[in-house]
Amino acid sequence: MIRSMYSAVSGLSSNQFKMDVVGNDLSNVNTIGYKGKRANLSSAFSQVARAASTLQPAGIEAGLGSQVASTDTQFTQGAFQRTDIPTDLGIAGDGFFMLGATSAATTPAFYSRAGNFTVDLNGYMRSQDGQFVLGTLGSAPGSGFLTSVATNSSPAVTYTTSTAASGLTAVRIPTTITGGSPATQNVASFNIGSDGKIVVTGDNGASSAIGFVSIATFPSNQGLSSAPNTNYAASDAAGTPSANPPGTGRAGKTQSGVLELSNVDIAQEFSEMIVTQRGFDANARTISTSDEMLQTVINIKR
Repeated sequence: MIRSMYSAVSGLSSNQFKMDVVGNDLSNVNTIGYKGKRANLSSAFSQVARAASTLQPAGIEAGLGSQVASTDTQFTQGAFQRTDIPTDLGIAGDGFFMLGATSAATTPAFYSRAGNFTVDLNGYMRSQDGQFVLGTLGSAPGSGFLTSVATNSSPAVTYTTSTAASGLTAVRIPTTITGGSPATQNVASFNIGSDGKIVVTGDNGASSAIGFVSIATFPSNQGLSSAPNTNYAASDAAGTPSANPPGTGRAGKTQSGVLELSNVDIAQEFSEMIVTQRGFDANARTISTSDEMLQTVINIKR
């Protein structure tokens, strides 16, 4: 009876944890780029009174409750919501946007599926929590990267690129481009293609490719660590990330003007909630029943 009470307590704790996971998923059902989680329970170790043998093939053992084995992140594709905002990006397929902590960052601090980016007053593409979107600059993947920026009093920004080895840098949308007539013109608009290429268009119609938004892929997405603001952090369990232009390698393609919504299935979560609640109630009932049995034993002695 005492053993059954302790087993029931472990069941209460396990189902409470599972309910916490369900509740967190439901609270993020409208969070851009959020990926739902699943709590996996397993049986705890057993107490063996008699081991099975060739003479007695059925042993005697009693389980000692349940425990939380792991939590899996469901990296299935979320639905796209059309916004027609050029800085809103979604990834169709595997991969993550790379985010740097500063404008000078050359290595990612975080990775994210949330593409609700914005352009700050200096032209940098940034996430909602202020991280800088990383990519490579140049007219083709690996053709060059940003080496210097000249800021004029207008304030116009002119890019200077190099054909040196490619590297990651903060993506920045210039305010002016050169070429056409007049030689220098203001940037009227920009768009990002399915290959991540950023093309800016001047006010006289001339266009120029200035770089690419890069996508990171990991050997094991399940090894990523959750970070605040719907971000993920790299870990040894995830393996070494690979940075690629969208659509190359395992990296999915970018979709401009759309946002990837949460992949949480409300109907499935409510079903999971009901089952978890029933499991919690059953374990609570086990405790109360064991208590009644103990009381009966005490009354017999009296």
